This record gives sequence, C-alpha cells and structure tokens, in this order.
Amino acid sequence: MAPSIPTETLPAIFTNLNLFDLVRVSLVSQSWRSICLDTPSLWTDIDTAGCKKSFLDAIAVRSGTLPLSIESNTQDLFPRSRNYRLSMADALESVSEEHIMLVYLPRLMPRVKGLFLFNFNHTLGFVLRNPAPVLKDLMLRAGAGHLCDGAFRGQSGPPPSFPALKKLGLSGVTFCGGFGLCQLLAVCPILEDLIFEFPDIEPPPDVRILPGKITTYAPRLRKVVLIGEARETGPNIALVNSVPNLYIDIPFDVDVSHPHESSALVCALFGRRPSNFSATSLEVTDILEVKMESDSKTLTRKTTLRTQTGPCNPTAYLCLFTRFGLFDSLAQMRLDLSVCGSAFLPDGVDFPPAPSLQKLLLENCAPHLARLAQRRGGLWACPILMSLLLLGGECACGSCLANTGRAHHDGAVGKDSVIHVSTLCAFLGRVFGFSQKEPLLMLDLNGIELEGIDSTSKSSSVHGLPVLMLNAFDSDSDSDSDA
Repeated sequence: MAPSIPTETLPAIFTNLNLFDLVRVSLVSQSWRSICLDTPSLWTDIDTAGCKKSFLDAIAVRSGTLPLSIESNTQDLFPRSRNYRLSMADALESVSEEHIMLVYLPRLMPRVKGLFLFNFNHTLGFVLRNPAPVLKDLMLRAGAGHLCDGAFRGQSGPPPSFPALKKLGLSGVTFCGGFGLCQLLAVCPILEDLIFEFPDIEPPPDVRILPGKITTYAPRLRKVVLIGEARETGPNIALVNSVPNLYIDIPFDVDVSHPHESSALVCALFGRRPSNFSATSLEVTDILEVKMESDSKTLTRKTTLRTQTGPCNPTAYLCLFTRFGLFDSLAQMRLDLSVCGSAFLPDGVDFPPAPSLQKLLLENCAPHLARLAQRRGGLWACPILMSLLLLGGECACGSCLANTGRAHHDGAVGKDSVIHVSTLCAFLGRVFGFSQKEPLLMLDLNGIELEGIDSTSKSSSVHGLPVLMLNAFDSDSDSDSDA
C-alpha cells in the first residue's frame, strides 16, 4: 500500500490548483474537504472565468479576510456562449460585466491587492469609485473603455485613491470628462511601474498623454513602458524620459520618412535633446531591441527601444546611427551586424565620430568584413578605441540570405567565418585607420578562423596585423569573451 500524504503538506500542494480543480479535490474525501474549506489562502486567487454568481460569493466567504487577487475577462464570464437559451436557474446565475463591476467588486475592493480587468468597456470607469487601500497591482485592458470623472462625480466623500498602488497597466483605455492620466497618477502616490498602451484609434497629431513631465505627477516612478505607433510614442518621449528605466514598443515597419516616426526612433533612445542625456553604452544585440545606458554620479538610466513583431528595417537603424552628435559620449558599443549590418558604416557616408569610444563588440560580423574592407568613405573617427572584439557567425539580413540561401543560427560558424588576414588588415585600415605605426591595442577574434597566419601567435611581427595584442580563439572553442 502506498504511503499516505502527510496532512500538513496538502495545503501547499493544493495551492497549485485553479478554483475548479480545487472544488474537485474537495470532493475526494471528507478530510480533504475540511482542509480546503479551512484554508482561506487557497481561495485568494480568483479568476471569474466560467464562475456562477453563487460560486463567486462562496469563494469570497472561503477566503476569509485575506488579501485577494482578482482577474476577470468579460469574454469568459458565465455563460461563455450567449448563443443558446438559458434555463431559469442558469439565467439567475449568469454573470455580466455590470455584476462584476457594480456588485461583486465593491464588496471586495477593501482587501483586493491585485486587480486585472480585461475587455471591460462601458463600466470601466466605476473601478475608480471604490476605496482600494491595499491594491498594489492594477491592470485595465479595454476595447472601447474609458476612465472619466463621471464615475465618481456627485459622490460624497473623498476622491478615488490608490495609496498602495505600485504597478499600473492601461491598455486601450481613453480618458474623458475632467479626468486624465495626470489625475490618475496623482492618486497613486507610491506608483513605481507604468505600462501605457495607446488605444486602437487614430490619434490627433502630436497627441500628448500628459501636460508635463510624468515625474511631476508620479515622483516615485521608476519604469515606464509605452506601446503604440511611432507617431503616438514619439511626441510623448520627452514627457516620460525622466524615469530611470524607459521602454518603447513600436511596430517593426517604421517609416523613417515620416517625421513623427523618425522622431520616435531617435527620441526613444535620447529624448528630444540628445545633449541632455549623455549616453555611455549603446547595444543592438538581437532582433527585438536597442538598448542605451547612461551612468552618472546620481542616476543610472536605461532606455530600450523594442519592436512589437520584428526588427526595425535597416533604414531605421541608419537613421539612428547617422544622427549628428549621438555618439559624442559613448564609451562602449555592442552591435549585432545580423540586425543592422547594412546600416553600419555604409559606403559613401561619413559615420558620426565617437571621440569617447573605448570598447567595440561586433557580433555576426564575418559576412560583413569583406564589404567593410572595401568600403569607400572617410574613416570612422574613434581616436581612443583600445579594444575590438569580433564575433563570427552568419547574417540573417535579406541580402545575405539571398546570396547564401541560409538562415542565421546563434553561434553558428560556417565558411563565412574563415577570413584572410589581408581582409582583416584592410578592414582595420579602411574603417579605423589602424596601421603598424598606430596600431590597435587589443583585438579579440571569436568564431573567426584566420587564413594566412599562425592563429596561436601573439607577435605582431608574425601575424602582420596592425595590432599590439591578438587573441585568436578557435571556432570550436568554448571561450566566451565580452567587450
């Protein structure tokens, strides 16, 4: 006979069950039922999907006085399908958007710590009516919902307040009446994280979500995520770029010829005045995001530009890279050339100087070295560049796929990673101007096999490169270098 499960461990096991499975477990035996009903913490995570009114009321009772987390999606309320005739009993038990917002939540809001409402529309504003003293996480996602002062206008008592709210998410929510985002932020005194997704409507030109800097209304805000079209996010970057961590999500098919979309790309990283934000680190490391960091004695800021469904097109990256003055304070750069290869050092274009750049890492650069070695144009002015790390690999850009017929695989090393020493010398000379008289201090090669030299040698007189120190790793090596 198999050993029985100790009674004291059952509540910990039951915490992994959803509400319906918890009910099934409570029917196994009288002892298990007693454990389920006598453990209020098992009933504190409430998902209203498929629940009848009586069941929702029972859950509220079983949870005792503990803080609650409630998730509700109007598309999943009982009955899930409205296409069949309900019996009288089911009709009495049916749950509507109005019942959740106007009957169920008001009784529980004093102890709700997490509230996640999806597809609430005409009743959405009523979430502002009820005091929420312990609410920490609030997510509102609506198709056509809005928040306005009409929800609490004419009520006696204090205005809405969320004194414990730290995370706020708004998706597809509009504001109207005398109520705006700034009024909502003002009643969240300790808010730290904000996610704002613009409604799926055509916005007026240069629409602003706030009349002033966001930290004026939410001084403790540490992170902001803006999601929307570039014409929506662009005009608002200057209002939110005072927070330490800023994330901008935009569609991948950015049209840089459009003034607002071009502005969004640049402002997402540097704000409206690049000189006000001295960037020290720039990374384009994968197909989904561009990162920038700025370090100062008082504040470390990180700004990330992300795309919703894929990489920005190369022209968009070219727009970023060739903006005058953006590289003035960069101390290190990390670029994945499988993402931005065609925008990196294009022929006939003078690349912006990087007078403070000391470390440069180029990933998946092997397919591009031959092109860069024959590049026509001025040198890239990096007068104090000391360390250059080149990682081999393949490229996933359209031109390379058309020529090779191969897709990019992370860490893949193929014949494109075999580079002749003369090509590498030409690359160092034509791009940076390094020579035997003014050599580069350190060159690291990883995943690149050099032809024409002994790759184990560190002597510049043997390898013939304009480099004082050469670290050449075998393509099969497990060594991992970081610029």
